[in-house]
Amino acid sequence: MPSRDGIRRHVANGHLPEQIAERVAQMHGLDSTALASRVVDIAQRAREAALEALEAGDRRGVIQAGDAELRALAALGGAGIDSEHDVFVNHGTATMTRAVYAVAKAHPEVAQLIAVHLQQRDRDDLADDLLNSIPETKAVTT
Repeated sequence: MPSRDGIRRHVANGHLPEQIAERVAQMHGLDSTALASRVVDIAQRAREAALEALEAGDRRGVIQAGDAELRALAALGGAGIDSEHDVFVNHGTATMTRAVYAVAKAHPEVAQLIAVHLQQRDRDDLADDLLNSIPETKAVTT
């Protein structure tokens, strides 16, 4: 059995197929949605720190916190994120998707119903991903 460090090295060095590497990253909270959400949190905390420093008359603290907020916002902009709202919507969608997978895994009949619904909307790719992740399901056709 491979060691944890060996697996980490494989992931870090890009030796895993893209789809597997993405799932590993998501399991560790490193998907782009989670990262964007964390950067928004950093920007908000920096803004709060700047306001506290301003209230305390700490000019240096205001400048440092303002710089941290600006860097966080620049990181979001560089990632193509237009608003904090988009980050929260995407994070909510990711959370809901994980919940759907958890319920579907516990109840394969639910997975089949969701797959049929996806297929009716021409999203066979999503239906297949869902069904393939749950061994107890059978192929569903519309």
